[in-house]
Amino acid sequence: MTQQFKGYINSDENIFGDAAKLFELNKNILLKGPTGSGKTKLAETLSQTLNIPMHQVNCSVDLDAESLLGFKTIKTSENG
Repeated sequence: MTQQFKGYINSDENIFGDAAKLFELNKNILLKGPTGSGKTKLAETLSQTLNIPMHQVNCSVDLDAESLLGFKTIKTSENG
């Protein structure tokens, strides 16, 4: 049976409920899968349904720690 939640459709009836429970328990969720498998749609639907802000990071081979975490630039004063 296919389940639908505000635009997200998945044939696994437990995936949305399990993910929602993890969010309510303040746990992190790693979504991994091929392109077009519904990872982003699941995250967007959870965000809207649970009223939780969503921040999206596209991880690719070009992503480095500085791009993800930021970096600090040390500036010297006029006195050195």
